[in-house]
Amino acid sequence: MSTEYNKTILNDLLEPIISSYLCAAHSVKGQTIIASRATSNRSPRPASRNDFHVAVLCALPLEANAVEAVFDQHWDDGGLSFDKTPGDPNSYSIGVIGRHNVVLAHMPGIGVANAASVASACKTSYPNIRLGLVVGICGIVPGNGSDERVLGDIVISDGVVQWAFYAEEHPAGKLRKTPIRNSIYTREISCYLSDIRATPQLGATYPGKARDRLFEPDFKHIDEHKTCGDLGCSGTPVPRKRLLLEPDEPAPSIHFGLIVSGSTVMKSGRDRDRIAKEENVVAFEMEGAGAWDSFPCVVIKGACDYADSHKNKVWQRYAAAAAAACMKGFLQEWVPIESITQIPKGPWFVIPHPKNENFVPRVSYLETLMSQLGLGTHADKLGSRVALYGLGGIGKTQIALSYVHWLQEICPSTSVFWAHASSPERFLQKCKIAGYDDPQAEILSLVKSWLEQTDRGRWLMVIDNADDTELFAPSQKDELIHMSGPAIGRGKLGRFVPSCRHGSILITSRNKQTAVRLAPAKHRIQVAKITDAEAMRLIRSTMEDDDITVGTTERLASRLEHLPLALVQATAFMQENGTSIEDYLQLLDESNEVLVNRLSELFEAFGRDSETLQSGLEAVTKALGTLIAFSFVSNRKNDTVDMHRLVQLVTRKWLATRGATDDFTVAALKVVSNAFPWGRFETRDICLQYLPHAHAVLTAHGKDVEAAKLPRASLLYNISGLFMHQGSWENAEAYLSQAVRILAQAQGEEHPDTLTSMGNLAATYRN
Repeated sequence: MSTEYNKTILNDLLEPIISSYLCAAHSVKGQTIIASRATSNRSPRPASRNDFHVAVLCALPLEANAVEAVFDQHWDDGGLSFDKTPGDPNSYSIGVIGRHNVVLAHMPGIGVANAASVASACKTSYPNIRLGLVVGICGIVPGNGSDERVLGDIVISDGVVQWAFYAEEHPAGKLRKTPIRNSIYTREISCYLSDIRATPQLGATYPGKARDRLFEPDFKHIDEHKTCGDLGCSGTPVPRKRLLLEPDEPAPSIHFGLIVSGSTVMKSGRDRDRIAKEENVVAFEMEGAGAWDSFPCVVIKGACDYADSHKNKVWQRYAAAAAAACMKGFLQEWVPIESITQIPKGPWFVIPHPKNENFVPRVSYLETLMSQLGLGTHADKLGSRVALYGLGGIGKTQIALSYVHWLQEICPSTSVFWAHASSPERFLQKCKIAGYDDPQAEILSLVKSWLEQTDRGRWLMVIDNADDTELFAPSQKDELIHMSGPAIGRGKLGRFVPSCRHGSILITSRNKQTAVRLAPAKHRIQVAKITDAEAMRLIRSTMEDDDITVGTTERLASRLEHLPLALVQATAFMQENGTSIEDYLQLLDESNEVLVNRLSELFEAFGRDSETLQSGLEAVTKALGTLIAFSFVSNRKNDTVDMHRLVQLVTRKWLATRGATDDFTVAALKVVSNAFPWGRFETRDICLQYLPHAHAVLTAHGKDVEAAKLPRASLLYNISGLFMHQGSWENAEAYLSQAVRILAQAQGEEHPDTLTSMGNLAATYRN
């Protein structure tokens, strides 16, 4: 429905309602309740789209008309338009209901896919939506006895079950919410309904008891294009006690329970009753499940038929009006929990690693950093960029770490931000400074502008492991071809590196080209291998043997190419196994293959207890302990581990020699697919944590085997949600198109999974 269509019919509609609200007072439970349209109680106009916390989704024009009729104020009338995010195809009406600023999203049609697309786009334009209300009409389960339901009644969702998604197959498919029965006053809703029905243009009059006819489940309507009156449906109606006992115009009752949300209309009384019994549902509709991925939702629907083949449009307007009245009653009571975010005051110290007490100072490099970065003792050189580059394992990160801990002691008023740049996802996570939780902001742009503000004080940002040149400065080819990989794309990080007089940048990289692109010529420092004297101090600082000779340490350092990391791993191995340097040198001299085999034997010995059965968790814990002892795996503060590349290579070789690569690839896909949630504002942190792992399993050998297809499609679909939330529509399209292709081949084009993915893919095309 277009905005122009709304205004042409609703300006006339709302005139009598506004008058009635200004003049009328309604007695509810002995109290006088004055409608909130009085001029003295007008709400202040919102400052921006960020001030809207409630979204209402309507699939049909008659549903949207009823909702707009209960607006207390319209922000569309007068004042500047709030517009919407570029690329958002939705049509909106905005106003006030009770205490809430409300955005009404007009859907282009019915169905889960349309709801998902509209809700996703709505979230981009109105990023602070805390509650979605799907309001309109539905098919109701008639019930019996004390729980009898009739046409015109209202259902409110305790949860939503997506059609053809059952708990046994997809546990996450059933979405339950705490019942909200105590928040709704039935008599107050009747009052709002009376106001709506006072508007002739809505046609929301009660159709009458005679038109409320429930047939036996097996009695089918022959021609869906003709009404029961045209066909003369002569089946004996099921007696309805409420219609017999209540007045000529019974007040709508409110029913709480699970609602089935499907991609097709329920037209079978037998299927209705079977599913209602199996799932304990109260109604059937077509939009609720689609909106849920974008924000928490409550479905509020009025009953216009009994979810059987006997459809009758005569009840639709009244049912829509009843749902709108109930929605207003709900919003009169609902109060959002305000999240109070304390913005920390600096300085900030985002340093992931503790001080390394065994670090052997490499004095010349530390003195150069102290001089060139302009922090601590050389304030005249603030705003500098310095790059440390050299071989992996040469000690770049340890030098940088030693410097920042020195800086923290010497100049505690200087903030330090440590960002791991091996992937954009890690870069995003490590820059969690003030403003990070604003879902509308472009995160890296926010970080850059925040740091460049002069009132932030002095700061140092360490960009560690900036090994991918194209991540910071793209080639001409990459500028022309968009890569469907990381969320912010290749080559785009360079423009987000801040530049100002009060801040300095320290980069570590194995790639000299990155150093050249990010730091001026005189500020590029190549880190060389350690000297024999430094190797001696390093070995003696980590080993307990006081009889170590200069000759043996020099031989070991030479054999390990004077790489600090290799020496640390060697000393860890010797300490764990009680091996002398001479024995270790003999082991190395045998051959690299023998070394790998020896390590493999040790891993097997430590990883399995032949006498005692162990749980999977115990086995993993023991295996990790072995790897940590060898310094192949290191613990991190956030309960994660970093695995050395050697371990990854040996593991892949081990799997390949045993022909187990495909099996483990499928297992890895399933694990990551189950762990990776649908991307949205609430789950973005965990999505960003898992995204590098998701990329790894999606590109792994064996990903195309049959057993990998469905978990692969599920993972692609959930990753697309993250990109849609970020407004990265090209990346979302790339992932969704793959998911749709796999699902269509594996499950068919009519399967609900496939249809939902198609709906989201269509949304990316519109954007």
